[in-house]
Amino acid sequence: MASFSELLDKLGRGQSLNPLELAQLRDEVRAVEEVKNLFKSWVQAGTNTPVLQNPIIYNPDFKTSPLHVFHCVFSTNTSINNNTETLITFETAWGDNSVFDFYNGDESKIRIDRSQLNVRVDGMVAWEPNATGYRFLRMYIYDSSDVEILSQALHGFPGVAVAQNVLPISYTENIREIFPEVAYISFKVTQTSGAGLELQNFVLSVGVA
Repeated sequence: MASFSELLDKLGRGQSLNPLELAQLRDEVRAVEEVKNLFKSWVQAGTNTPVLQNPIIYNPDFKTSPLHVFHCVFSTNTSINNNTETLITFETAWGDNSVFDFYNGDESKIRIDRSQLNVRVDGMVAWEPNATGYRFLRMYIYDSSDVEILSQALHGFPGVAVAQNVLPISYTENIREIFPEVAYISFKVTQTSGAGLELQNFVLSVGVA
């Protein structure tokens, strides 16, 4: 069977096509028309600007984490003084650090200056059981000169007398769009039990939302 270009070349030399070749040429021209019509449905009329309406990506095979999730943990029982804001310095980290990572190796600072999209912060803070006062967590946003840009409350819960006070973290914001000069974020805890209280665990995941 001749190719499309061979059939056109034959016509260009003034040669006749046999019935089988004519049928094949019609099929080839029809296929070209179908592709042209399909392409027209992908772009705005009279332009080459794509129009993607409700595109669906099915079962993608990501070579790296699409959300670039970076995990860090503080797990040493530490007494936090009453009504004293205390900076958290994480002890262990793992996951994708191509976007989020410790800022200049400082485990109390998580860099977000490479994220182009919403930042998602999830995790939990665990305190020893105590039903007095409140437990607070704030996130602080800094520029590269360590100047505080903003602080954001992430949670505030009353203490309870159960085996462990486990308090959730869930926050999403396009921080770089709001503060283009941002470099990193840090976290500080406060408790108001009236005496020292043990912070038992702090698990955090930072990713693209």
